Amino acid sequence: MRRPIAGSVILITGASAGIGAATARLLASHGATIVLCARRADELAHVRQTMHNPERHLVCTVNVTDAHAVSATVEHIIATLGRIDAVVCNAGVGVTGPVAELDYGNYLDAMAVNVGGFLHVVNAVNPYFSRQHGGQYVVISSVVGQHALPYTGGYAATKAALERLCEALRIESRGLGITVSVIRPGTVASGFFAHRIGPDREQRRTRSPGMAPEVVSRSIVSALRYNRRIVYPRFRDLLLRLVADLFPIWSDAILARTIQWKQKTGDNETSSPAQDT
Repeated sequence: MRRPIAGSVILITGASAGIGAATARLLASHGATIVLCARRADELAHVRQTMHNPERHLVCTVNVTDAHAVSATVEHIIATLGRIDAVVCNAGVGVTGPVAELDYGNYLDAMAVNVGGFLHVVNAVNPYFSRQHGGQYVVISSVVGQHALPYTGGYAATKAALERLCEALRIESRGLGITVSVIRPGTVASGFFAHRIGPDREQRRTRSPGMAPEVVSRSIVSALRYNRRIVYPRFRDLLLRLVADLFPIWSDAILARTIQWKQKTGDNETSSPAQDT
């Protein structure tokens, strides 16, 4: 069943750039009222000015790792707008590099944003969803949440944890009118690499710009309209998942040879899925 977007109130975390900003613009063009959430107030204000009917949208500066701040923000939204119909959980940071060199502190920092931030939002929003007997979470995961690529082990682990939480939440919410959709993009051209955690290594950056954030934003709108459980913005990302599932040994061998070739040619750069903060 097609759900209307016009008139709905949608909270977006990580809304200051990339996927979050693109999604805010697209949803606003469909008549939704958007709550833009991120840490950078100036960038949020800029995004709002680029949206349809900017005066109708709300800007909230918040760090999703701060549970009290998230709770206060949600209370402010309810007091101001009266309700929240959906949440796009997009805030995230990257942690990349070889697993053998992965700093545990950096990994925990990424978990605090990618997983802890999601939990803080759900903890704050879910009581309101329960009271109004409805609501939707659209959670931005990654293709590596199912199968890690070289140098993405730490980041992939955070997304795998996020996906398991989403699976449990979806089942726990059956019959309550609360639904959960997961988006699994591949590499995205956004400001993600400026916010990765850990020392700068040449393996972390890809020369391929990735898909435009607008491609992912269209998938998010589709998930909201049709309550889709899992969405791959590009068919080739789904295809890679299927190949890895059906031919795991072959898939591992191809990836290993690709890395060896890059090392021999002096090109040690590899792709890391990109999200927003």
